[in-house]
Amino acid sequence: MRNFRAISLNLVLRLLVGAACQDGDQTPLRAGSEVSAGEEDLKLVAYVKPSDEKSLSLEQEWTAARSSTTFPMEFINAFSESQRCPTFMPEEYPVIRLLRGEEVVVDYTGPRTSQEILRFINRASNSRQVPISLTKEEVDAFKDADEFTCIAHLDPSETALATTFSTVAEKYWTDFSFATTSSTAHSSVRGWPMIYILSPSPSTLSSLRSELHDFAKKHYASLTVVAADPTYFPDLPASLGLDLQDGYPAGAVHQLSTGKIYPYPNDRGFTPRELQSWGLDVWQGRVRPFTPPGQEPIQEKENVKIVTSHNLKVKKIPGLKIKIGGRQVRDEL
Repeated sequence: MRNFRAISLNLVLRLLVGAACQDGDQTPLRAGSEVSAGEEDLKLVAYVKPSDEKSLSLEQEWTAARSSTTFPMEFINAFSESQRCPTFMPEEYPVIRLLRGEEVVVDYTGPRTSQEILRFINRASNSRQVPISLTKEEVDAFKDADEFTCIAHLDPSETALATTFSTVAEKYWTDFSFATTSSTAHSSVRGWPMIYILSPSPSTLSSLRSELHDFAKKHYASLTVVAADPTYFPDLPASLGLDLQDGYPAGAVHQLSTGKIYPYPNDRGFTPRELQSWGLDVWQGRVRPFTPPGQEPIQEKENVKIVTSHNLKVKKIPGLKIKIGGRQVRDEL
């Protein structure tokens, strides 16, 4: 399963814009709109504490990342070069900061792995803290640009939504890659179900993505699978009708065409077979959608109705096999 997804814009904005508006402004990533990336004095600095287990672990990942990029990176020992280090609480080490000259642009708070650090560097190298504008031909390529990409398909008249989307991008550019494209540049709007699978454990998410990769790829034409850390989306579990006391991993299906949400049973496993079996139950109307507190339950309409039933005689014809509903029939059904 691909780790990145261009997900529902309205859902992203509903979950993120509140936090983005509440926090203070970040230092601009670029010194000016006319300054190119090559002229920027950006540098990624790690402040570490000697003999600290987390710092030692970071050093290995840092070395691996530095060997794979030309982006300026510095690893500072918090004691031997203390005059160069800000004052941090002991439990805060190690601290990773993106600097422009001596000015702090932003603290990096993502996973301390070489792969994620390199992804952050790529965002810092290419981002202007605003969504990138894409042509129709560039949309598919951008989906591969990061682990998580968010593309807004906007009409030119949707200026308010574009402004809100830019606010979210400015806040979360350190974690995700954002872009916009004209809605006319995308021939169809996906209204298929979205399967959300949530877990705060990186190892669990990695395992789920590996196990469900082929499943998600096979069914991409009819549904979208998202595996995410709910830490980044604190309001998401409740909006999907999930009870955190039931533990993780947890999941739900959001039917975008109807707005209905179906929480995944906590006694089922997240395997392709289990997901398909439960999905069939949902489609056949055997599962009730989530009803938010204070609202009336949605009256479900059955997807399949049997109007009449009778035996069907099919005459045998030598050398001819007759199939009904994909099954080879004999004398009687």
